[in-house]
Amino acid sequence: MYCLGWDEANEIALQNFTSDELDSIALETFQVGSGFTNRIDSIFKSGTNGDYPHISLTRNFSKSHEYKITILSTGQVYTLTNFETKKESCNKCFPYHPEDDYYDELVSYSVNGETQYGLIKISK
Repeated sequence: MYCLGWDEANEIALQNFTSDELDSIALETFQVGSGFTNRIDSIFKSGTNGDYPHISLTRNFSKSHEYKITILSTGQVYTLTNFETKKESCNKCFPYHPEDDYYDELVSYSVNGETQYGLIKISK
C-alpha cells in the first residue's frame, strides 16, 4: 500500500463558497517567517473544479512555506501557516516490509491564526 505523505499533497479544499465567489482566486506562496513579504510563487485561478471546489498549488506543500489565498470577488484573505507534522509508520506488515518505513502525516495547521486539523481547507 502506498502511504501519501503530507509533503506529497498540493490541494486546498474550498468549502461553503458559491461558484460566483470562486470565480477568481489568487494563491501566493511565501517563505515561512517572512511576514508574507518574501513571495516565492503565485498563481491565479479562474473558476472552480466541479463538485469538489479546490485550488492546486504549483508545488507540493512544504513546512518552509506559508500560503495566502485571496478570493478576489469578495476580498477575503486566508493565510495557511504553522504546519505541524509527525512521522507515521507505513506498510508495517512484518515480515514483508520493514518497520522503519515512514511518511510525514499532517497533525495541524492554522487558517488565519486558528488551529485546524485534517484535510487542508478553507471555509467561508
